[in-house]
Amino acid sequence: MPPADTREILLRAALPLFVAQGVDGTGIRDIARRAGLTNPALYRHFPGKEQLAAALFERCYTVLAQRLEQAMATPGGFPARLRAVVGAFLAMVDEDPHGMTFVAEQLTRFWPGLPPSLKQRSIAGLLRRLIRQGAAEGQAPPEVSPEVLLAMLLGLVSQLARMACQGQASAPAQLWAGDIQALMAQIFGITQQPR
Repeated sequence: MPPADTREILLRAALPLFVAQGVDGTGIRDIARRAGLTNPALYRHFPGKEQLAAALFERCYTVLAQRLEQAMATPGGFPARLRAVVGAFLAMVDEDPHGMTFVAEQLTRFWPGLPPSLKQRSIAGLLRRLIRQGAAEGQAPPEVSPEVLLAMLLGLVSQLARMACQGQASAPAQLWAGDIQALMAQIFGITQQPR
């Protein structure tokens, strides 16, 4: 098996273990066993578990940041961009709930080690920019702190991802898009919601 394939197998094997047991609670043997490889195979690709986890975090964070950047480029005003961002989050919850949960739960641990180019594309920064755009368009409630709105949005999608990982979600997250969009419209005071 080519080295790149082995690296990919290790990353895919580690992700659900890290989400279920935490990085500290997951052993090298656990990862190797789940990957169907030996411990030395893991060490050929990563100096250790922490480096594997950091590489996995960077990958998951990059994918999420890219998807949100694409959503932020949606033409139209704030309501259209908010719908696109919520849609991107929900699609990621459905496609990779473990990746979403891993990013949410390990942000403080691995954020400092991210490359500066990725830190400039901060997910929180993107969402702050979106909320500022909403305020500039008169669509964000002035009596509510932008930080509260940011925490609400991030907390909602993080919890949906956790529920999906634990098999507690009754449906794919995208099926809740209408409910979440209506809730966001109410919170942000958006009176018209073109589909």
